[in-house]
Amino acid sequence: MKRQALWPWFGEIPENWLTKPLGAVADCLASNVDKRHVEGEHPVRLCNYTDVYKNDYVHPGMDLMRATASEREIARFSLLADDVIITKDSESWEDIGVPAFVTETSDDFVCGYHLALLRPKEGIMLGRFLFRLLQSRPVQAQMELAAKGVTRFGLSKSDIRKTLLPVPPLSMQAAIADHIDRETERLDKLAATKQRLLDLLAEKHRAVVAHAVTRGLDSRVRLKPSGVEQLGDVPEHWSTRKVAHGFGTIGSGTTPKTDNPIYYGGSTPWVTTSELRERRVDDTAQSVTLEAIRDYPTLTTYTPGTLLFAMYGATIGRMGILGVSATVNQACLALADPIYFNTRFVYYWFQMRRPTLIRLSAGGGQPNLSQEILRQIRIPVPSVDEQHAIANYLDRETERLAVLSARTSESINLLKERRTALISSAVTGDVAVGDGVETSK
Repeated sequence: MKRQALWPWFGEIPENWLTKPLGAVADCLASNVDKRHVEGEHPVRLCNYTDVYKNDYVHPGMDLMRATASEREIARFSLLADDVIITKDSESWEDIGVPAFVTETSDDFVCGYHLALLRPKEGIMLGRFLFRLLQSRPVQAQMELAAKGVTRFGLSKSDIRKTLLPVPPLSMQAAIADHIDRETERLDKLAATKQRLLDLLAEKHRAVVAHAVTRGLDSRVRLKPSGVEQLGDVPEHWSTRKVAHGFGTIGSGTTPKTDNPIYYGGSTPWVTTSELRERRVDDTAQSVTLEAIRDYPTLTTYTPGTLLFAMYGATIGRMGILGVSATVNQACLALADPIYFNTRFVYYWFQMRRPTLIRLSAGGGQPNLSQEILRQIRIPVPSVDEQHAIANYLDRETERLAVLSARTSESINLLKERRTALISSAVTGDVAVGDGVETSK
């Protein structure tokens, strides 16, 4: 027999299970240990947000940040085996309440800022079971909904403590945790195998593009020094040319005043770097009006086929090719009106050279890929017909690899969903686990 749970998140649970708030089964501490080094404090190994977010299990043997903490902080926030840590603050509510289980302890292993330390109460809750509860969908949903904020989200200590949990007897907690460990290990191995395939496909993509844009499609062709150190050898019938000499138009754009409604919502797409995703740009989040184009002379309208680069920050070197006529903001660099180049050939060549673009943009302050830097870059130049043939070949090959990658990614996502469903079913008593003890409905 089962009884109805005290909260709709769990539906029904076994009749010998209890339903309790998290604060009744574990002590909750919100850490305030920051990443600073303060004279007079003790050196510690800090378990930070990313350590928890990226790992199911944490321990002092990991590559951890070094910081300092006071004696009181160390006494209060030292991590012990069987503790559980969760992400308490994040830029996205979806990243709230992500748990990690502490497998080992050390005198200097301390919980860092933006995390909450949950210490199970002896005789009531096992840390291994609490960790799996926090990975389950019903508990995740409660924490996501409890998170407050607009541009940054956070869970209060009170909200964490109020999170409702199903609580089976300790022997059943251990059996369920063992069952989940076995099943998730199997699923994780499958996912890791598929991830290796995904990595190999990405490497294959890079190799196919690199060979085609530096050696062409004829494997028998003789090579010669390009005369440019970064290029090495190129086919003997190829030349090289600066970007500045290969396009009729090299420019950028601007951002009309965002507080003036007459400039936005028009019929002309307006591209920002968020639309540059290594594919054709046909749709944009925003558009501008004829008034904006009239009042801002630098708001150039570029034609379909224009190659766009992201110029600033973390997105440097990301590209897109316009599929429609559009304007761009000042963070986009446009190469239009090709003279000696096939734009798609140049797109693939720069795709291979993105690490170089990032390196060339490095410097003080925010990284910046200036127009002048890009103008001076020298590109190998096959004939226009050969560039066209190379671009067509790469279109076909990259599409084929993209389809394989998409299928592999989808299978990884399905395994992750299956993993979450398995955990959720086990911790709510919907599966039979242990030594023949039946807990299913």
